Amino acid sequence: MITVNSSQPNVSIGAFPIQVHEGSGATYTVFVSPAPSQSITVPYSRSGTAVLRTDYTLSGTLGKVTIPAGKTSASFTLTALRDKDEAHEKNQTAIMTLQAGTGYNLINPETAIVTILP
Repeated sequence: MITVNSSQPNVSIGAFPIQVHEGSGATYTVFVSPAPSQSITVPYSRSGTAVLRTDYTLSGTLGKVTIPAGKTSASFTLTALRDKDEAHEKNQTAIMTLQAGTGYNLINPETAIVTILP
């Protein structure tokens, strides 16, 4: 259950594209509304079947994204890594889930999924 404090900005996440092949990338974007008067740092957790540094890398500060004051979003990039066993691999998922914190409300979607295709 999500409890919303109406005096704080609302934060959500999205990803595009939602499917990438090894060797290409996707962007996770954390959105905030309205634009905050001071920067907001939002932690996120990683899960899924894809393994960080084996199947993909992430740009920025691992585990958190900072939305600058006056801005309505901040992004970080997933780069899907090529590996030698791609002929035998199945699709893998990289799931980023926003975590609760102070100074903002989490709203849906709180999770964004990118599927890495061999």
